[in-house]
Amino acid sequence: MKLSPSKIKRYQICPLSYDWIYNKKFITLETVALVLGSRYHEIVRQYYIDKKEHRDKVWIEYELLWCYLKNPIKWNIVDTEKRISFNVWEHLVRIILDRIDEDKLIDYKTSSFDYKQEDCKNIQSLLYVYYYWMTTWKIYPFIFHIVNKKKYKQKKYLPQIMKPVIYTVEELEQVPEILTDYVRRIESGKFPATPSWFCWWCPFWPLWLDSCPYYKSELYKKKPKVLKKK
Repeated sequence: MKLSPSKIKRYQICPLSYDWIYNKKFITLETVALVLGSRYHEIVRQYYIDKKEHRDKVWIEYELLWCYLKNPIKWNIVDTEKRISFNVWEHLVRIILDRIDEDKLIDYKTSSFDYKQEDCKNIQSLLYVYYYWMTTWKIYPFIFHIVNKKKYKQKKYLPQIMKPVIYTVEELEQVPEILTDYVRRIESGKFPATPSWFCWWCPFWPLWLDSCPYYKSELYKKKPKVLKKK
């Protein structure tokens, strides 16, 4: 089975939405968050790597670039937007690394909320660090750079630079079992709907959402603040 951090995260959030996206291929609408995230990744890549292209587009994306430059990560960059495929046992894993420095790995994110440090130890950072551990036998620190899409236009807003995530050898050694467990659960064919605070950002709004058993429940009749983050 082909795996990626985004596929596993989607299953973690809601197995039903995973089924709709990856099995049934339901149509999802392009959200504002997705567009903003893509633009942000591109402008940061241009700033560091494609200097000529950056000069041509800087004013078009001025707000996003200025937001990044208020709190940038300045280190020695080796590569950006690197696409990697590797095997973990019989599982093919595909990842895209936003930025690789000489001594750390970095991911840029746009989010609807401010991150907490505990949010940074997730399947994405785990798989990225695991790959470099398996290829270099070094455990690289992993850093998330977060832009809150609801706040980035505020004059005093600064993007978050989270503390580096450092995995232990014991944690990295568990990756094959973790992936195998997800594959086993996915292949079981059971995809229950899982209500949570993420329901308010469901990618199937409004096309297919009425097929969700929780669509007309109390969750959707109240404000998002009543949903507690897991």
